[in-house]
Amino acid sequence: MQGMTDGDKEARALIALCARPAVSSVSRSQIATRAGRIADWSALMQLAETHGMGPLLYEHLKAAGVELPVPIRRQFQGVYVRHARGNEVRLRVLGEVLEAFEKARVLTTVLKGPFLIDRVYGDPGLRPMSDLDLLVPPDKAIPAQLLLGEMGFAVHVPHTEHRFLRRQHLSPAVRHVDGVTVPIEIHRDAFDPIVGVSLEVRERSNRAMVFDVPGTPGARLASGRDAVASVSSLCEPAAQVPDDLGGRYRGVR
Repeated sequence: MQGMTDGDKEARALIALCARPAVSSVSRSQIATRAGRIADWSALMQLAETHGMGPLLYEHLKAAGVELPVPIRRQFQGVYVRHARGNEVRLRVLGEVLEAFEKARVLTTVLKGPFLIDRVYGDPGLRPMSDLDLLVPPDKAIPAQLLLGEMGFAVHVPHTEHRFLRRQHLSPAVRHVDGVTVPIEIHRDAFDPIVGVSLEVRERSNRAMVFDVPGTPGARLASGRDAVASVSSLCEPAAQVPDDLGGRYRGVR
């Protein structure tokens, strides 16, 4: 990539090696070799955090036996604890919201982070989440947003249905719980209209995958080429690190 220094390239190559929930012994050896070439650990950490990779990078560096400078190790530990604590709160709130939506007969599909944490990472601290994305039938989106308002979220509801139809989700509903900001986006479609693909849910599908969120069952779309591709990229070697790491590793799923 033009304009990148050798240090930038080494940092991106190391992050690419760690961009999967589990690595082989060969990959661990490669991680250790790449780590030995890192000159600016603070810059590496900043890049990893920018793409939601801080905790996972630390996990694989430890597994590869990399000796980190003490200040950097403490920073990595702090990053892991912060994400673990934040996700603990967000998942607890998600359970409350799913229960409320179930009582209100709002069919809900959980997108992205919570499903990946349960089925791929197995540790809430390894997969940072900035918000929660919930897909509901189009005619239930505004009622769902209003219900979030009744649950203490700060919400914005469009004045007309027409304005909402031009976007795939409503403005984030936000609530602060135990010092953690919990934004929730209510989606009527899993995709932005600009991409020319639509994925709506109007009834319970037998292609959905069910997973547990703190005692509350939640559902998650099970198939679709983009969903499958995003999970595959977590498990197989990456030949090149894209400019936007997060776009590759988060995808729809």
